[in-house]
Amino acid sequence: MLRIGIEANSYFKDTAGTGTYVRNIVANLQEEIEQSHGAEIFLFTSAKKKRIILGDSKNIFIILLNWIRTIFWVQISLPILLKKDKINILFCPGYLCPIFSPCPVIFTIHDATFVRYPETVQIFFLIYLKLTIPIIKRLATVILTVSNFSKEEISRLLKISPKKIKAVYNGCNRGIFRVINDIDKINWIKIKYNILPKFILNVGTIEPRKNLIRLISAFNILKKEKLIEHKLVLCGPKGWCYDEVLQKVKDLNLLQEVVFIGYVSEKELPLFYNAADIFVYPSIYEGFGLPVVEAMACACPVVTSNISSLPEITGNAALLVNPFSVEEIARGMYEVLSNDNLRLELKQKGLNRAEMFLWRKAAKETLGVFKEVYMKTKMKGEA
Repeated sequence: MLRIGIEANSYFKDTAGTGTYVRNIVANLQEEIEQSHGAEIFLFTSAKKKRIILGDSKNIFIILLNWIRTIFWVQISLPILLKKDKINILFCPGYLCPIFSPCPVIFTIHDATFVRYPETVQIFFLIYLKLTIPIIKRLATVILTVSNFSKEEISRLLKISPKKIKAVYNGCNRGIFRVINDIDKINWIKIKYNILPKFILNVGTIEPRKNLIRLISAFNILKKEKLIEHKLVLCGPKGWCYDEVLQKVKDLNLLQEVVFIGYVSEKELPLFYNAADIFVYPSIYEGFGLPVVEAMACACPVVTSNISSLPEITGNAALLVNPFSVEEIARGMYEVLSNDNLRLELKQKGLNRAEMFLWRKAAKETLGVFKEVYMKTKMKGEA
C-alpha cells in the first residue's frame, strides 16, 4: 500500500494561501483514497493537538511533534520518522522541506514571485527561499505548480527542466463558493459591515504584490468624477505593506469610502462575492489567483490583470487591464459597472469558467503523480 507523508505545518497554521491549498488537497485526497483503499496519508506537523480538525478516517494519520522541535524537526526528526513509518512519498506543499529524505520528494512551488518581484516579498522569506530553492531543485523528484504560466516561469527562472515540473490547477470549493439568491443574507452582510448601498470588492492579503495602491488611486478617479456611488471593500488580513495602503487612503480623503474588513471566514466570504457589483483584482503577479475563481463561481463580474497567470485562469470570462496603469484600471472598472449587458455576460462566462477548477480534480491529479513516482521507484528497486 502506498504510504504518503505530507509536511503539514501550513495545514494547521496558515489561514490563507498555502494553508487553503494544503487543506483542500488533503481533504480531497482523503476522499480519493477512501474510495480506492490504495493508500494511506501521514500528516507530519508540530502544531498543537487542539488545532487538528480532521474527521475520522482509517486511511489518514497525524504524527505530532513536540513544539520544542518546531525549528529543527523538518531537518532532523522528519527524515527519521519517514524511515520509521516506511513512507513511500513525501509531499511538501508549503515551503518547508528536509535537506535529505529516505524517500522521493514531491514539492509544490506556487509561483516565482521571489525571483520576478523580490521587492514584493518580505526579506526574511526571500532569504529563506534563496537558501532552500537549491535544495528543492536537487531533492525533488517532481515539482508541482498551479498553472502552465507558473510551470514556464519556474522552469526558465530557476533553470529546472520542464520535464520535472507538473502543472495541476488549484480548485474552488463549489459547495461554499456559489450563487446565493437569498436577498436577506446579501443585505445582512452589507448592513453588518456598513457597505451600503453598493460596493466594489477586492480579496487578498494586503501586500505589495496585490497592487492596492493603484487600485485605490483608480477608485479615487471614479469617485472624484462622480461616476460611481460605490465603496471599495478590501477583504483580507493585514500584510507587510498595510500602513502604506492605509496612508494612501488617508492622503486621498477616502476613509469613509474604502472599507478594510480584515480576515473573512469561508462562511461570510461567499456573501461578499455575491453582494459585490464587481470584483477587481489588479495583482502584479499570481501563480494562480484563487480569489478570481471564487468570484467567478459566485457570478461576480471580474476585472483583473492582463499579465502573469490571470489571463490563463480567467480565459474570456473577465475584463483584463494593465495593472501598472491607474487610468486603465479605472476605465475597466467603469466599463463593467456602467454596462449591464457586459456585466451579465461576465457573470455567465465566469460561472462556466469556474467549473474547470475543482479541488477533487486537483487532488486526483496530484494522487496520480504520487502513484507514478511510487511505481517508478518500486520498479527501479526491483530491477
